Amino acid sequence: MKYRKVINQVKEYIHENYKEESLDLNKIAGVVGMNANYLSHLYKRETGKAFTSYLKEYRINKAKELLLNTKLSISDIAYDVGFNDAHYFTICFKEVTGVTPTKFRTCNSALQ
Repeated sequence: MKYRKVINQVKEYIHENYKEESLDLNKIAGVVGMNANYLSHLYKRETGKAFTSYLKEYRINKAKELLLNTKLSISDIAYDVGFNDAHYFTICFKEVTGVTPTKFRTCNSALQ
């Protein structure tokens, strides 16, 4: 990957700041010193995944950890991982995992 260092910087920034609901491509582009459109194109080309998809999936994975390891409400988890709307969080969670956050917690709690 020709731009591995930049992609790694982007991922590291996401990992450290995913809780910020204002985190977006423009903010990260500024951090790595690139134009947002170019960074979007580059990220997709180098990783095979859109920046927004990566961010959403990362947040959902963090939410899954919280669902399994805490008693926090779905709304609290949504806000804690960077979503500003619990309903939208539920839609995204189901899109990524195939189940709602409640169903995920219920099904996986039974296994523990």
